[in-house]
Amino acid sequence: MFWIFLVCLSGKFMLFNFLWCTQTTFTPFSTLELYLNTFLCVFILLLPLMIGRAVKITLAMFLLLDLLFISNLMYFRTYYTAIPLESYKLLGNLREFTDSVFDSVRLLDMGFFLLTFCPGIIWFKHYKDISNYKTYYNKRAVCVHSTVIFILLFIFFLTSCDCT
Repeated sequence: MFWIFLVCLSGKFMLFNFLWCTQTTFTPFSTLELYLNTFLCVFILLLPLMIGRAVKITLAMFLLLDLLFISNLMYFRTYYTAIPLESYKLLGNLREFTDSVFDSVRLLDMGFFLLTFCPGIIWFKHYKDISNYKTYYNKRAVCVHSTVIFILLFIFFLTSCDCT
């Protein structure tokens, strides 16, 4: 079950990067940093699932991440930059721009929600029974160790690269 969540969350990050790069260039896909950062974020976001079997919390984080990714893509399609942090507080101003907000939504943006509902449905149909669910999490230590390895790889790569 962990691997389904891992693939779907990695797919979310790659879909976001792909949709962002369709308006610019695809050069980030040729750098190692993109993949290291993606898997570092994925493993950190999956820690509640790995350690505490918190599927509902993980799915809620997936939904919040979907909203964050889609809102950033919509803003980028209009202003060609990421949303400034202080703009998240100005959610009430969207009432005046509802037509332009709906115009900036694309069909591919729904792929984020698809990558959230697929593991949720699979978990609900097959693994909701705790007896089936426990068998998949006997090796939680492997997941936690792999997260630590990715963090160490990230730190090593960050300190050894020429960032000028």
